[in-house]
Amino acid sequence: MVACRLLLQNIGAFARTTGKHTVVDSMSSGNGCSEINCATVEESITVPATNNTGKRIRDKKYHCLYCGLEVAQLPRHLYSIHSDEHEVVELMAATDHGKRNQLLMKIRNMGNHKHNLTVLREGSGKITVVYRPNCDGGNSSAYVPCPHCYGYYGRREMWKHVRRCPLAPCSNQGGPAEPAGKQRMKPLRAGDQLLTCTSSDEATLVLSGMRKGAIFMAVKNDPVVHELARKLMFRAGHSVHHINYVRARIRKIGRLLLQVRKDNVQLRCATVRMLLDPKHFKVVIAAVRSICGYCSQSHRYVAPSTALHLGHDLRKCAVLLKSMALQEDDHMTVSLAQSFADLCSADWNYEIAGGARRELQARKFNNPKLLPLTADVMKLTTHLKDVQSESVSIVQQKARHSDFAGAFTMLMHSTLAHLILFNRRRQGEVSKLTVERYNANAKKVACFSEVQDCLSPLEQKLCQFFTRIEVPGKRNNCVPLLITDE
Repeated sequence: MVACRLLLQNIGAFARTTGKHTVVDSMSSGNGCSEINCATVEESITVPATNNTGKRIRDKKYHCLYCGLEVAQLPRHLYSIHSDEHEVVELMAATDHGKRNQLLMKIRNMGNHKHNLTVLREGSGKITVVYRPNCDGGNSSAYVPCPHCYGYYGRREMWKHVRRCPLAPCSNQGGPAEPAGKQRMKPLRAGDQLLTCTSSDEATLVLSGMRKGAIFMAVKNDPVVHELARKLMFRAGHSVHHINYVRARIRKIGRLLLQVRKDNVQLRCATVRMLLDPKHFKVVIAAVRSICGYCSQSHRYVAPSTALHLGHDLRKCAVLLKSMALQEDDHMTVSLAQSFADLCSADWNYEIAGGARRELQARKFNNPKLLPLTADVMKLTTHLKDVQSESVSIVQQKARHSDFAGAFTMLMHSTLAHLILFNRRRQGEVSKLTVERYNANAKKVACFSEVQDCLSPLEQKLCQFFTRIEVPGKRNNCVPLLITDE
């Protein structure tokens, strides 16, 4: 009975790590024990064993964070291939031996963590751990990543590693150590969250198109940022027009993270989850002011709109973190996220938003509005018609030569410009007119006698020359679009 209970406890602990690893089905039997049917996918996920038999054999390979290549000499590979990456430049410039080892450990563990997440997502392959077991084919569920350095350690050895982890926030890094009784989350639980909070397809779509710089490295593995990107893309209905807007908002959060890490030694490994704490509210305020170019003498901002956007996004991140913590049954994080959201609602307007809005309103005063001259509009319209007629003559020949692709592209751009100029609409509104929407609505002509009687003879005549199609505009409002026969 004791052995059976221990077996049940171990399988239950492994099953709680991630839903992709183990599916446990227990059926009660007549003898009081439980028959366990484990349908596992871990048989195809293995942990390579060490080859050290009597003496050390240096045959361990690591996965590059940037290209994913498996190499034995990671520093040499980084210096020769990825010397322009931000982290590698910082590693090469470091003169202190301890600082150099910490930077190399972070790059090495992040590359292995990225590879391990891919293996766990696909359900097959070999995961890379810090200390390899003696026998091959070990249980992958017995290893979890450290929440500070992302190195994979055994569950039973995690507590020893966290106490001496070089990347953990402690007193030897310039700040006071966090009391043991006030830790927000146990290391094993935080490591399990790193395994389960893998990036969704929507977050991958947003982050994959970002420039691979310091901002990208700051947000690429942040679960709260990934959840924010996923929520924003779901609200936009997976529209490709909103990807750049969502990406710009994610970049602002990345800039905030980099500024916090730069200004505070204790938070040089900070994540969004760490910032959403009431004790770091003043730190966030100072970082936002630095990003937006706030001048304490004139009380003016260089980029006031960025300050407003960061306020909205931080509130959303606090709400998302609260939702994630409720699902994880982490009441401490729920309380901290709610307190941070309350602080934003109470103090953000006085600290940031009020001055930013005042600056935006001051810039609008006496701001001249430039209008195009009629002669310029006529000249542009004539030029567009000439370009369209020339491009149409080439496209109608259907000759697949070198001029066809350029003529078709020029016809497309000139038609879009002509529609914008004729309707006096925003470019984003007219560009949402698709061929499918045009074919479905171009032939629909509303013939209602009551409507026709309300129109003047001139208006009735004009209705015969134009095709009216509605397209989604700003805030998804209905925008009418008039199209001529041309």
